[in-house]
Amino acid sequence: QALFGALEELGRVRESLAVSQGAIEMSREHGLPLTEIRARNNLAAWLGSYEPRRSLEVLGPAFELAERLGHREWVAKLGFRAWVAFEAGDWDLAAAIVGDQLRDDLPLISWLPLVATEAVLGAWRHDPRQPTGGIDRLRERTTAGATAQDWSAVHWTECHVALAAGQLQDARRSAQALQAAGQAIGDIANPSWMAGIVASWQGDEAGVREALAVLEPVPAVFRSIPGMRAHLGGVRAAMAGRRGEAASHFVEAADAFRRAGSAWCLAMCLADAATYLGADDPIGRGSLEEVRVLATGWVASVLLERIDWLIGRGRPRRDRASVVRAEVADPLLEPSER
Repeated sequence: QALFGALEELGRVRESLAVSQGAIEMSREHGLPLTEIRARNNLAAWLGSYEPRRSLEVLGPAFELAERLGHREWVAKLGFRAWVAFEAGDWDLAAAIVGDQLRDDLPLISWLPLVATEAVLGAWRHDPRQPTGGIDRLRERTTAGATAQDWSAVHWTECHVALAAGQLQDARRSAQALQAAGQAIGDIANPSWMAGIVASWQGDEAGVREALAVLEPVPAVFRSIPGMRAHLGGVRAAMAGRRGEAASHFVEAADAFRRAGSAWCLAMCLADAATYLGADDPIGRGSLEEVRVLATGWVASVLLERIDWLIGRGRPRRDRASVVRAEVADPLLEPSER
């Protein structure tokens, strides 16, 4: 545990992952269940948004051990499985974990990811223009004494809720705050990708370039990181009118996200590919079909609304990608947000 923490502090992620994997094997060999739970927690937390399907596989035995031992503290801590399940595309599992484990008397470290997941699921599954108390609850409890990791979860939630509601300026502010929190905890890839998504939805080419510039030097420690780069590279190419290059980038990104088991990242990539390439393009059309299947399975009404509009718009495409993106957002944006 001390070695993992020291390596993590130094930003040596590969070594941290290797130490955690070795600790899992050693603890199983020597019958040390609490050591195994801790090691699995450490490994799964790093895999998190980057390889969520694998993270869930790592967390499953840890949760079973904690329940078998009757270790209530570890059972509660491992509730962040809900957030991981959301990223992996298992939204019913995410909702079930929230329903089973969320209590107001939990410590912040256990309570926060459950409330964050509840708020994000509610935003994408229901009409986000309806009032929700999830964000307010997060802000009220995340006080000045909270850690950068706590604030990262808050800003991640704010960004999702604002995106779902089509409040793109709010999403941009939350993405910037998420990037700052990510810098503080040594996690810059996913926050920068989220900032790139917001910029893409705004048709902000400079914002996409800035996010991509942060991502480009990040080592490909996780399978989804090359996908994040390729995704935003596809958006940038499409905005510049290089449709063939954009299509190639989107295909590369989607393949990387599938390998990473990151269904949420895949959905965002497919939505952008469909938007920027259009239904008259084979890759754009295939992206529309695939993201529609994902959103239908998730009962994600907001995503479905956007996709339905894309399929049924029946208008000639205009060449400027930023104009097309603005059109796509129209049905969900208030006039003040356009």
